[in-house]
Amino acid sequence: MFHWIKRRLWWMLLAIFIGGVSFAVKRGILFDDDCWSPNHEYFMVRKQSLWSAMFSQFGYEEGWVLVYDKYGNLVHRWDGDLTTQGGPFWAGNEVLILNKPEASLRLPSDAGEGDLNRICY
Repeated sequence: MFHWIKRRLWWMLLAIFIGGVSFAVKRGILFDDDCWSPNHEYFMVRKQSLWSAMFSQFGYEEGWVLVYDKYGNLVHRWDGDLTTQGGPFWAGNEVLILNKPEASLRLPSDAGEGDLNRICY
């Protein structure tokens, strides 16, 4: 019986590794910490793909921005560049993203007026 487990152990470890990698590919890797709006009604999470995390040059990462309300309900998802020079920025009742592609994500209520030099509050 031990011989059977020994032969199959490598295959089981390979299956666990492939499962872990596929989970990371689907969920993405956290790019930075949660970023709250000025009035703490919303927060955003920036994630990058596993491929981008492993092979992208610094400053050229690809990923997505997820905007949630304070209760954890998803409000918006945006896919594109994650460079910090292009935001995202809180601007009243929208989130401005100046990276490629540019976007203006409308929020259901006011998030507070942000500062273009500061992303998180």
